Order: sequence, then structure tokens, then C-alpha cells
Amino acid sequence: QCTAAVGITAGASTPPWIIKEVSNKMSDEIKNESVQEESFEEKQPRPVFSRRESRTPPPPPAPEKSARTRMLMAIPIEFEDTIEIADSIKSRQAVLVNLEKTDRDTARRMVDFLSGVTYALGGRIMRVSDKACIATPANVDLVGDAVEDFENSGLYF
Repeated sequence: QCTAAVGITAGASTPPWIIKEVSNKMSDEIKNESVQEESFEEKQPRPVFSRRESRTPPPPPAPEKSARTRMLMAIPIEFEDTIEIADSIKSRQAVLVNLEKTDRDTARRMVDFLSGVTYALGGRIMRVSDKACIATPANVDLVGDAVEDFENSGLYF
């Protein structure tokens, strides 16, 4: 005697009487089939059918208000002030660097140093005016028309 199980997958809106009818029909078919001996090589695994799941991942949860990204504004005067800016970038925080109060040679050194920091961390640094730049870590993307304008005009490092 052969014992067989029948598995049925149905949607939530399928009426119970249809499921019962299909189950009875399949059970009758199995009982009426003659049992044949199958060799090990002839046995094939039966496909398993289940409800198809969505392949698109769910959207990420909205960030909490306390988890919002903030941009630091720095107005360095001496080269040593860039260490604090670099630490902020290492902490995954974008920094707007205003170099208006910095002499020209020191400002160039600062931008060179911060360019190395952002490069090493996978971020970017971009000039936004003659005396200001934005240094971003890898987790911050600069987007928008102004970014494209700056890049097209060569105002980036």
C-alpha cells in the first residue's frame, strides 16, 4: 500500500470548497494510479509551488529626527583648525569650509590636506565659491543643478 500526501497552495481569496474539491480529486487520482516500482535513478524531486514573494526589497525605514544628517560650517583661521574638520569628515559628517578669514597660502594647504582626507575616506571635496568648499564623506552625495554647474565649470578639486 502506498501513502501519498497532496500539497495545495491557494490564494487568500480561494473559497474553501474549491480547495476541498481539488484535494478530493487529487486523492482519488492517487488511489486509482497503479503503484510502480521506480529505480533510484528514475526518481525526480517534485517541484514545490508556493506563493511568489516580491523581489523588490522593501523601502528603507524613514530616518528618525535625531538621525538626520547635519552639515558642519567651519571658519578655520590657522592650519591646525583643519584637524577638527578632518575629524568631522571621519565621523561621516559633511563640512562647509569658509576660507574668507584664512590667508591664501594657508587656505591652499588646508584644501590640499582636506582633499587627501576626503579621498582617503572615499568622499569628495568641491569648491562652491572662490573662498568656500564642501568636504563630504562617502555617505553623503552632492546632488542638484548647482553641483553639475560647478563640475562643468571646473570649480571642483
